[in-house]
Amino acid sequence: MSKDFERENMEQTEAAAVAAEGTQDGAELEPGVNTTEEENAAVEAAEAPQDGNGGEPVELVVKAREKKEPGAEKAKGTYTHTFRRPVKFEGKTYKTLTFYWDNLTGADMISIENEMQDMNEYALSPEMSASFLAKMAAKAAGVGSDFIEALPVPDFTKIRNEARSFLVSTGY
Repeated sequence: MSKDFERENMEQTEAAAVAAEGTQDGAELEPGVNTTEEENAAVEAAEAPQDGNGGEPVELVVKAREKKEPGAEKAKGTYTHTFRRPVKFEGKTYKTLTFYWDNLTGADMISIENEMQDMNEYALSPEMSASFLAKMAAKAAGVGSDFIEALPVPDFTKIRNEARSFLVSTGY
């Protein structure tokens, strides 16, 4: 009876670990945060009869899921945008555009602010200003801000969000 119980407990433990691992594929949680499935598996294991293991609690081992680092699939400080449809601008067709965020300098940030002031635009919070972020993205890609501003909304929004993410990551 004892061996059957141990085997059954081991099967339950393995099934709970596999279930917990399978439900988390691709999920991004903070380290140490358990999903409902993990918590349920742990509760079931804790409430299982303990007499099959000499009265000792059965330890449930749930593999910790590795947390993906944001931007792990792309080089830090750069972003290559693939347009939904090729974009034509001033006689040139673009399928992709690469933004070299790390090449930006303080002088670039000041120049963006000055350019905006010349146009009577002010960015009290640059990370929230679509105009500031578009101008910053243009500098990072080596194109004019009129190019970025002329993009279709889905492409413009994605590029603006990438610019914001970079800006916030620098503590600006």
